[in-house]
Amino acid sequence: MNESYLIRRRVGFSILTGLGLIGILSLFASIIAYFNSGADTYEFENFNDKLFESHQPRVIVSFQEELNLTNNNPVLKSVVQSYIDAWHVINTSLNNRSETLLEDYFERDLSEYIIQGIHGGLYDDIRLIQTDIDHNIQISLISYDKQFASLEDSCVQLVKQAYDTNGELLWSRTYTYTINVNMVFREGRWRVSHWISEAHSCDNQITEVSGEKVRSFDNIKGVNYYPSANPWFSMWENFSIDTIQRDFATVAELGFNSVRIFLPFEFFDDAENDAEHLDYLLELVNLAQENNLYVIPALFDFNPSYSIEAYSKCDRYLENISQKIGNHPSIIAWDLKNEADLDFDVHGEKNVMTWLEFIRGRLRMYLPEAQVMVGWSRIDHIQLGNQFLDILSFHYYDDPKRFNQLLAIHDIKKINKPVFLGEFGMSTFKKWYYPIGQNSKDQLELFETLYPIVSENDMSFAVWTLYDFQEVPKYVVGSSPWRRWVQRKYGLLTESGDKKRAAVYLEQQLQPSKN
Repeated sequence: MNESYLIRRRVGFSILTGLGLIGILSLFASIIAYFNSGADTYEFENFNDKLFESHQPRVIVSFQEELNLTNNNPVLKSVVQSYIDAWHVINTSLNNRSETLLEDYFERDLSEYIIQGIHGGLYDDIRLIQTDIDHNIQISLISYDKQFASLEDSCVQLVKQAYDTNGELLWSRTYTYTINVNMVFREGRWRVSHWISEAHSCDNQITEVSGEKVRSFDNIKGVNYYPSANPWFSMWENFSIDTIQRDFATVAELGFNSVRIFLPFEFFDDAENDAEHLDYLLELVNLAQENNLYVIPALFDFNPSYSIEAYSKCDRYLENISQKIGNHPSIIAWDLKNEADLDFDVHGEKNVMTWLEFIRGRLRMYLPEAQVMVGWSRIDHIQLGNQFLDILSFHYYDDPKRFNQLLAIHDIKKINKPVFLGEFGMSTFKKWYYPIGQNSKDQLELFETLYPIVSENDMSFAVWTLYDFQEVPKYVVGSSPWRRWVQRKYGLLTESGDKKRAAVYLEQQLQPSKN
C-alpha cells in the first residue's frame, strides 16, 4: 500500500468536500425558509479590503446582465470581499486548528461543521494546511432587499500541503473545484450559509511551449546592475531615468549584451500602491531595448516567506510584473529567486523547492513562453530543480584555480540545457586597516583565469557587478563594517565611472574589433 493512499485514509474527507455534503442536504429547504421569513433592514457596512493583508488570491468577477450591477457597486464588492475573506478564515482555522472568526463569516450550522472537522481527530498524525490561489466568481443573484446573494466560483485553485509531526513537508498538491455558494446579510455582515463543492478540471493550467517558439539563451554576456549611488532598494526609491540611460549606454559600450536586475518583493507586490515602481520597471526595460540589451529580472528579492500562507501574495507580485513587462521583447529569461539555496537552513530545502516549483508554474501560466532559472549560490546545486527549470544557473566566488575542475566534476559539458554563470567577480577593497583584501590587479587575474574557461564551455554569464557602490545597506550583508567595505568594491568601474583593469580586459575580449 503506497504512502499517499495511507495519508488519504488518515485524513478522510477534506473540510472543503464536507462543506459540499452538508450544503447539498439543506440547500433547497433553507432557500425556501429564507424567502418565507422576514428580512432585516439592510445597512451596508464598508468592509476593509485589507482585512487580511497576506491573503490576496487572484479574483475575477462577472455577473448576469439582468442584475444591473457595476464593478463599483458597493453591495457587489461587499459580497465578493466577504466571500474571499471567508476563504482566509477557513484556511487559517484549518492551518492553526483554531476557531477564529468562523462564526463571523459562516452561518452557525456551517461553522459548527468546520469546527468538528478541525477538532474531530482526523489530523492527529499529520498537519494538513491549504490556501486558495484562483477564483472566477459569477454572481447569479442579489436579492432586491440586498439580504441574500448567490454565486458560482469556478476553477478555484487550492494548494494543499501535509506535514508530519516533526514539521517535515510530506506532499504539496494543487486541486481545482467549482463551488456554489449562498450568502445572507445578517447582523451587519455577509455570511456564507451554503457551500457546495465539486472537483473540477480547468483550462488555466501550465502551458509547455515547444522549443522552436522559445528564444535562444546562447551567447548572453551580461553584467549585474545597480546604479552606483543607489543600489538595492534605493534603486527603486530614488529611480533616475537619466542615470539608467547613461549606465545602459556604458554597458553596451563595454560590449555586454544584457543586464541582470533585482526586483525586491515589497516594491512590486501591490499593483495599486506600487504602480509607480511598475512604471519605473517598464521605463527600465524600454531603455534596455533602446541600447540593444536583454534583461534578466531576478524575482522575489528579499522575499519574506516561503509558507503556504504567502503563496497568494507572491502570486500577486508575479502577476503585477508579468502584466507590466512579461511580453516585452527585451526580456530573455527570468530568475525565479536569487540564491534561494541560502534559505534552505532557515526555511527547509523541501519547502523552498516546493515554493519555487509553484512560482514557476504560475509564471508559465501568465507567460507560456517564459524561460526560467534559479541562480543558485554554489555550483554544487546546479542540478537542483532540473526537472522544472529551462536554464541551469549558479554563482561562483571561490578559488578561480578550482573552477575548471569543478566544471568537470559536475559534467557541465554534458548538460543538455543552457548553463548560466549568473554572478562571478572579486572585490578590490584593500587598505592598510584591511590588508587581507584584493586589489585591481587581483581582480584582473581572476577574469583572465575564468573568462577563457567560460568561453570554452559555451556558458552565458553575468559579471558582479558594473559599479563600485557608494554605500551598501546593512540589510544586505549585516552591520559589520568590514563586510560592507568589501561588498562596495566589486565593480568593473569605480564610483566615478573609471575603468578598472578588469573592465579593460573584458572590453577587449567582448569587442576584439576595437583592439
